Amino acid sequence: MASSDGSTSVSLMCISGIILAAYLLWQSVAHTGFKYMPPAATTILWGALLGWLSRTHDLHYLTDFFQFDSAHFFDILLPFIVVEAGYTLKKRYFFANIGKILTMAIVGTVLSIILTSLGMIYLLDSGAGGDEEEGLTLVGVIRLATAVSAVDPVTAIAAFGSLSADQDLTFTVLGESILNDAVVAAIFHALDSYTGDSAGDLVKQVGTQFVIVLLGSVLVGVGVAVLASFYFKYLRILSSSRIAEVVSLLCWYMLAYSACNALHWSGIAGGVTAGLVFSHYTKYNLSPAGASLSVPLFETISGVATIIVFISLGLAAMGPTHAFDMAFDFSLVGIVIAVRFVVVFLLFPICNLFSKHKMGVGALVMVAYAGMAGAVTAGLVVLFPARYMSAGFVLVLVSVVVKGPFLYPLLRLIGIPIGQASRPLSPFKDNFDTLHLKPLLVYGYSREKEVVRRLREDPRHSRQSSAMSTMSMGDDGSRDMSGILAGVPHVTSV
Repeated sequence: MASSDGSTSVSLMCISGIILAAYLLWQSVAHTGFKYMPPAATTILWGALLGWLSRTHDLHYLTDFFQFDSAHFFDILLPFIVVEAGYTLKKRYFFANIGKILTMAIVGTVLSIILTSLGMIYLLDSGAGGDEEEGLTLVGVIRLATAVSAVDPVTAIAAFGSLSADQDLTFTVLGESILNDAVVAAIFHALDSYTGDSAGDLVKQVGTQFVIVLLGSVLVGVGVAVLASFYFKYLRILSSSRIAEVVSLLCWYMLAYSACNALHWSGIAGGVTAGLVFSHYTKYNLSPAGASLSVPLFETISGVATIIVFISLGLAAMGPTHAFDMAFDFSLVGIVIAVRFVVVFLLFPICNLFSKHKMGVGALVMVAYAGMAGAVTAGLVVLFPARYMSAGFVLVLVSVVVKGPFLYPLLRLIGIPIGQASRPLSPFKDNFDTLHLKPLLVYGYSREKEVVRRLREDPRHSRQSSAMSTMSMGDDGSRDMSGILAGVPHVTSV
């Protein structure tokens, strides 16, 4: 039954109209080929305009739904963005650069927090940062440094998604941003539970709690995803409905994410891990229709959540609770950007020594430049006094609205390839995964099916893939795969 005053209907009309306008702006920018204004920046500016109208014309009822709330962001919106990031991640690029990604996500994040904390201590000692009653303790400074050290996956996906830049660069930045947020969340939770009173206690307790939170979250994600694989492998009744399959898969993912949050661990780490395992094992237990539906559905849900997040960030930037201090705010922004460049140029030369896919100076500049703050930073800084919350929002706006438009010109200036073709898949090899894990976790798994799947996905073997339709039939009615398998390195007929 509709409300007597029709307020609910009016609110729904406003929500629908605001999202429709945001999608129109987002897609207009994406399809005009104008790469100098990222869609994320456009959507944030749209949210800021709504926030300004709401404040100056008392139209708050238009925007109440989009008010930025930390709990709603981490518990409701972020899970749907993270599951799409993990589920659709191109694993061959991710794992080809896993050394650089882990180095930056763990060592780089910790080093960034330390250097940013030192810079903030110097800044606060110089008299910046507000009145004495708003001052931060040492733990408070480290918590704020942790919040502003987050490299946001929502912003990275939005920034790189439309550029088709070099794949190694793109997935190094994207992979780092996903794991960086997991590390940031783990350290932030560890600092929340800190009860010591000395620097030694701080390092010991926070370090121990960080390891527990991160490893625990990863184990929860793997455990839930393995259970989901068995669930879909043996309950084949679900395969008769693709909707039931995909909704069930989403529920399993939410179990992993929510379980980590309920344990005060990192839902991001658990969610990303679950998404990766889903895409590698669980997805192949779905019916062909269910597997085909899962990707566009997750992308749709993630897209809606992303639009809402950026509108909310724009609205929050115009909120009445801010206490902007431009000297302090932009000093903090300068510290964060400088620390990012120092960490990248300190760690990546070491990573290049052990990597087959080495990065030149130009690529390092892009990695450093693309480390953008976003919704995760905003979701954490709202827990601080107004002066520091405002500085965090200035950092987010500078990252998305100021740095974002220069991403494409910088790529062109440095000479980073754009629109580069995908790297071919590595040859199929028998290993522990193909010999033991996939037969255990995937319904009807066979070595031949795995080879055929890889042939269809690998551009090098498109000729063999097209030949699948003309394979000779055996006496028992089965297809003869010997010719196909013979053309693939390390593969022989079974």
